[in-house]
Amino acid sequence: MQTLLRAVVDYLCGLQPPRSYAHPDQLLQVADYIAQHWESWGYSAKRQLFQAEGQTYQNVIAHYQPEKYPKLIIGAHYDVYDELPGADDNASAVAVLMALSQQLQQQQPELPFGVELVAYCLEEPPFFGSSLMGSAVHARSLNPPTDYFLMICLEMLGYFTDAPHSQAYPLPAMRYLYGHKGNFLAIVGNLQSRTWTQRLAKIFRKNSPVPVRTLWGPENIPGLSLSDHRNYWQIKMPALMLTDTSFLRNPNYHTAYDTPETLDFAKMELITQGLYSTLTKLTL
Repeated sequence: MQTLLRAVVDYLCGLQPPRSYAHPDQLLQVADYIAQHWESWGYSAKRQLFQAEGQTYQNVIAHYQPEKYPKLIIGAHYDVYDELPGADDNASAVAVLMALSQQLQQQQPELPFGVELVAYCLEEPPFFGSSLMGSAVHARSLNPPTDYFLMICLEMLGYFTDAPHSQAYPLPAMRYLYGHKGNFLAIVGNLQSRTWTQRLAKIFRKNSPVPVRTLWGPENIPGLSLSDHRNYWQIKMPALMLTDTSFLRNPNYHTAYDTPETLDFAKMELITQGLYSTLTKLTL
């Protein structure tokens, strides 16, 4: 699995020019890369096209057990900020999404729900927080939304360290509750998503050696809504973010130093395996 994780990250980070909104041809190439892999594993990949500033962008969508309802959405954005490599942000999460999707097809678990896998475009500025985010387009397209019970957003899943005082928090007092080492996976939700946050964390802890910390609360807590899950909150759907906590831990965030060599591919593999096991044990 680490071979696939590394291959995806290396491919995404090696594109020149980078996969930013300013280079739509590169984003199309990435969408083709994801779709071709999914189709080679037995999925039927769908393109969701949308317009932004006169250019066409696309989300890529695949389904596991497409006949089953309700559905769980698992997604990650594949665009990058500015002219940067974006290994942790967000090639790491795209790699986990793809490795998870491959494992589902290889193992063929019988789940009590369908899984909708989505690779989003345009999460990064200048579109972040706007109706042109790929995840906003996808959320608005759900018809009806009641066919979906939860969204899981994969956001920056590759940077882990046991160095002392390597973890910051949106609220300083949280350091005493969660610890000062940046070696855990965070599962984040809003108040509506509290029960799902707890349930997912409980199952994940039983099936993975990766430490897990949870946070739920009002959406105005700094950092709580800083990815694609925010757009599902807008349609009143429970949605969680799985993350290494981004700039609260990774000093390479949105810099040229966010390269594949800084990622922990062993941890990414454990997270993928833990997420897969969690899906197989999740009940409705």
